[in-house]
Amino acid sequence: MGRIRFTKKSILMIAACAAVILICGAVVLIARNAGYQGYRVVAEHETLSDGSARYVSLHGRILRCSGDGVSLIGDELEPQWSDALALQSPVVKSAGDVALIYEKNGMQAALFNAAGRISSFRTDEPILSASVSGNGSVLAIVDKNGIPVVRYFSSAGELIADVAGDEKEDGYPVDADVSPDGSVVCVSFLRANEEGVGGKIAIYRFGSGAGDDPLLYSEPFEGEIIPDVVCADGKCVVLGEKGFTVYRTAENVTKEKSVVLDGTIASAFYDSERIGFILNGSGDGKRYRIELYDLSGKKTGENGTDMIYTGAVMEEGRVLLYNDTELALYTGNGRCRFSGVVSDGGISQASCISRKRILLPGTTKTKIIELKLLDSQKDE
Repeated sequence: MGRIRFTKKSILMIAACAAVILICGAVVLIARNAGYQGYRVVAEHETLSDGSARYVSLHGRILRCSGDGVSLIGDELEPQWSDALALQSPVVKSAGDVALIYEKNGMQAALFNAAGRISSFRTDEPILSASVSGNGSVLAIVDKNGIPVVRYFSSAGELIADVAGDEKEDGYPVDADVSPDGSVVCVSFLRANEEGVGGKIAIYRFGSGAGDDPLLYSEPFEGEIIPDVVCADGKCVVLGEKGFTVYRTAENVTKEKSVVLDGTIASAFYDSERIGFILNGSGDGKRYRIELYDLSGKKTGENGTDMIYTGAVMEEGRVLLYNDTELALYTGNGRCRFSGVVSDGGISQASCISRKRILLPGTTKTKIIELKLLDSQKDE
């Protein structure tokens, strides 16, 4: 095979192309991490509500649920379609393109996507809390004669299984979550014995690959309550009072990593890719410290803030903190891209519609804002 020969001209052309690629990559990186300096209102309309209406973004499509029913909202906040489902105390959970809407302490539940209602059903017992998988299966903690129990339903409301532990051995369920594909379920229990109050987690598998006994793994947490559990693709994350533990669930369950946080947890939040914590106090003198981790337990970023927030959410790897009038946006590596006043008051929720657009429902106004860079900066 002959040797490839490069002329001086071809070497210069290759070098120039490489330089252009590097410059373009740097511009994109700078744009993604540049701070927003302001915002413009894209759409706004008056609302008169107590803030109980709930909104959820299904890959940029906005679903609104209130006592008046369910509707899909367009870019100008106009309804695209509406459904007469009316719930007094609606709770909305989502996974992928599917949203679960259920009545808190009621027996009615319904599944929606951007096209409309998928199904609806009634449970035999009041629903205390619930989560949904990407295929529409529903995991619920229900009130059975004053005792919380876990039931797993298909998207049509058919009972798949009673995810029941032994009350004396396991205690009572506190939280439960289902994986995006519906195959893995994780439940946290609160139990009390002669040694005191503590927690326990149990991980189950259903569907293909499950054995006669769906229980895959259980572990007690002596002296520590487990308020939240998260099921993701191939992993379960257990959020405790002092930190979190990651379990791999792809085949057999194995404990992958435990992280103890330095400080008191004020809030915890998560999405399908990351988990975040707001801790009281900060090394740089701030009121709070934000710490962000991926689902393998690796820290991806941190930052301090003095903002007195009323809500904190994570969506698609980004963090939104908000209160009655203010909003702050952080990237997955902890960089603050925006912080400022965005309302005269009444903000009850915040949700990312796209990378720059944020929905801000409120008690008197609901609006969509678009964050802006300085005129001298370019954004992709």
